[in-house]
Amino acid sequence: MKSLLLLFALALCSLQLNAQESYIELTKNSSGKTKIIQELKRVKIKTITGQKYIGNLVIVNEETLRIDKTEIPISEVVRIKRKSGGAVAASIVFYTISGLLLTIGTVGFIEGGYGVIAGVFGYTGGTLFGALGILVNDYPVNNSNSKWSYKIVSNE
Repeated sequence: MKSLLLLFALALCSLQLNAQESYIELTKNSSGKTKIIQELKRVKIKTITGQKYIGNLVIVNEETLRIDKTEIPISEVVRIKRKSGGAVAASIVFYTISGLLLTIGTVGFIEGGYGVIAGVFGYTGGTLFGALGILVNDYPVNNSNSKWSYKIVSNE
């Protein structure tokens, strides 16, 4: 039994060592700085035609990407950036806080008196948290093809 388990573990390790590693290499035109986006990472891609795709990056070959069953030639990519799941979760939290503060603000204005002060703070805070939720989710990382060049690298 132990030898069978050891053989299975060895087989898994050898599969991992022989796995193909593919990634997109982004090189900044002005400085030569490079970034790497690994395969199966969540990305947002904009094409020449203006279409946007969000999903896990799959590299088909050295000229083609696939995101959610849609194949995209690397030559048609205008902008590419990592799409973090943590940023999406953080923006949902900020939207929820924003909604709660706006609700408190509305109740404060309805009650009148000192509630108006709570209304002002509720509306101000709600607006700020809503804007923060938008900024966290769509933080502008400018990896556009006018400043960066894209290349698919495949280590087989």
